[in-house]
Amino acid sequence: IGFKVHPEWFPVTGAPFAWHNTFERALRQSDRVIAISRHTRDEILSYYSFKPEKVRVVYYGGTGKEFQPIEDTNVLDSFRNQYHLKGRFILSVAPTAPHKNMVRLVQAFGLIAKELPEINLVLAGGPGKDHPAILAMAKKMGVAEKMIFLPVLPNSELVFLYNLAEIFVFPSLYEGFGLPVLEAMSCGCPVVASRATSLPEVAGDAALLVDPYQPEDIASAMKKLVEGRDLQAELRARGLEQARRFSWEKTAGETLAIYRELSG
Repeated sequence: IGFKVHPEWFPVTGAPFAWHNTFERALRQSDRVIAISRHTRDEILSYYSFKPEKVRVVYYGGTGKEFQPIEDTNVLDSFRNQYHLKGRFILSVAPTAPHKNMVRLVQAFGLIAKELPEINLVLAGGPGKDHPAILAMAKKMGVAEKMIFLPVLPNSELVFLYNLAEIFVFPSLYEGFGLPVLEAMSCGCPVVASRATSLPEVAGDAALLVDPYQPEDIASAMKKLVEGRDLQAELRARGLEQARRFSWEKTAGETLAIYRELSG
C-alpha cells in the first residue's frame, strides 16, 4: 500500500488512479485480506472503506535458516578479506533509496565518527536514487574515507556481514515489515532500528528504537550501543529470542486457518 501512502517514494507505472481503482476493487471482492503487519492493516483501514474484521495480520516467517551466529573465524576472516572490511564497523543493509533514510544515517555517523575513530560504516544494498546525496553528506561530514559501499549480496554472504558487524542500524522511514532487522538478530548482531511504521512490531524489545527523522537520536543510540558491551550482549540475547518468535511454519499455519475459516 506504499504507493498510496507515499507516492513520492513508490511511484507507479502508468496512471496512479488505475492502480488505486484496481486495489480498491480487489478489496471489495475479497472476503479476507492478509496484512504482513499491524501497521499495514491500519493503513489499509485508513485509506480504504473495508470492514476491520476482514483484515487479518499474518507476519512474515522471518529469515532463512542460513541466518545464524557463525563461530568459524576462518570463514569470517575470508569474507572480510574478500570485501576489504578492515576493523570494526557499523552495518546497514538497504538500497540507497529515499525511504531507507541513508542520508540521515550518514549524517548521524558523522556526528560520532571523531569519538569512535576505529569504527567504519558499511552500507550494503547497491546504489539507489539517494546515492549522490549520500556521497555529498559523507563529504560534508568528513567521513567519506570511513565508509564502504557493498552491492546487493546473496543471503549466503549477507550472513557473514551480519556476523562481522559491531552493530546493525536500520533507520528506515517506511516499511511494511522490516526483514533485515530479523536477519541481523538471527545472526546475533545488536540492532538500532527506527520506531516508524512496522519496525517496532518486528523489533519488539530487542532493539534500541530511534526517531528516524532526528540524526542526533540515531547518533546517540549508535554510540551508546558501540560503546556498551553489556548492552550489546543483552540485545544480542534478546534479538536471538525475538527472531525465534517468527517462523514460516507459523505463517503457513495462520494462513491456512484463514482459508479453512472461509471454506466453512
